[in-house]
Amino acid sequence: SNDWVAALAAPYARHGAWRRAARPGGGRGWSERWRGTAFVHLVHNLEPGYDGAFSGAEPALSPSQLLGLPPALLSEERPGAAPPAGKGWHASLTRAALLTADSWATVSASYRQQLLRGGGPLAPLLRAFPAPFACKLGLPLAELRASLHADGLLGLTGHAAAKASL
Repeated sequence: SNDWVAALAAPYARHGAWRRAARPGGGRGWSERWRGTAFVHLVHNLEPGYDGAFSGAEPALSPSQLLGLPPALLSEERPGAAPPAGKGWHASLTRAALLTADSWATVSASYRQQLLRGGGPLAPLLRAFPAPFACKLGLPLAELRASLHADGLLGLTGHAAAKASL
């Protein structure tokens, strides 16, 4: 999953929240469909406001009820500062992704180290993975463009030829 926006892909696949909607009356075969699928959660930014955490006033439905996922995945209480019952809610989509992913990755080796050394609410989960992956920072755009011009796109050389084929 690519950051918090897609964070519920693994939780839904692993917990079958969508199986009832996808197959009314049982949804048999849902778990088997995803068995053996590896999920890696890509972290771009875990700073407050960018971390996929949401809080609010007491809703008619809890985040767990609304999303159809177990409450423990979403951590409906704010870690370390849970609101009293009836005073609000907290849910973390990134927490749900990390609890159901096989690994996590980030955009650079230095950010990976920063997250592993950090003390945020997700730090214990991040440190539980044996070998999180770090992507090389930036893409070698000059090399990529040169390769596309030399090799062509789909065997077509040049922008005009590629556009004409469309």
